[in-house]
Amino acid sequence: MAKRERITATRLREVLRYNPHNGLFYWRQPGPGRAQSGVAGSRRKDGYITINVDHGCYLAHRLAWLAVTGIFPDFFVDHINGQKDDNRWRNLRLATNSQNLANKGLMRTNTTGFPGIYRPRQSRGWIAQFRNRYLGTFDTRADAAQAYCRAAMAAYGPFAHPSLLKQIAELLRMDLLSSLELPLRPQTAVPLGTSAKSRQRPRAAAAVEDTDRQHTLPLRLPTDTE
Repeated sequence: MAKRERITATRLREVLRYNPHNGLFYWRQPGPGRAQSGVAGSRRKDGYITINVDHGCYLAHRLAWLAVTGIFPDFFVDHINGQKDDNRWRNLRLATNSQNLANKGLMRTNTTGFPGIYRPRQSRGWIAQFRNRYLGTFDTRADAAQAYCRAAMAAYGPFAHPSLLKQIAELLRMDLLSSLELPLRPQTAVPLGTSAKSRQRPRAAAAVEDTDRQHTLPLRLPTDTE
């Protein structure tokens, strides 16, 4: 079976128009199965946008590279912000396989909210590791995340996932809030059978409250007849 030829930049521009500002493709001519809005493509289960052109299915971010540069990319086209459906031109860059994998989100099995860290059941500390390399055991989850982030930035540079620093900031905030949580002061219950006299406010406190209430009353302005 002969290998199907990839679409060329000329053919792509004949049937589709790419908007580099919003990352969308538009059909130049209406046709069966095409949206009335003219927007081309559909979202896959993994989040990527695909477009069917000339009996071929293409990833929209790879077509965007072809539309702008005129060259079909031989390497991976990486989404800088990690959003698979954000195909704006400024959000795309060429990447190797390892660089592309570095800019991926959390796996569904992750339970810590951050990559590369975990907490064993019988341990009070948080363990950080990068590429199966042990980075240390830390007292807090945020400290372990910082260790992973330093290792990822050193290995991947700008291809490290952009949300790492935001996630660290969120972890620091959550750890700080948890450390500041104080138990609520229980309200004092009035025992049953307590007399009404014993439940009356102390006279000194009642006098102070009445005085404050008088000061908060609105002043009556004098009238012209007074």
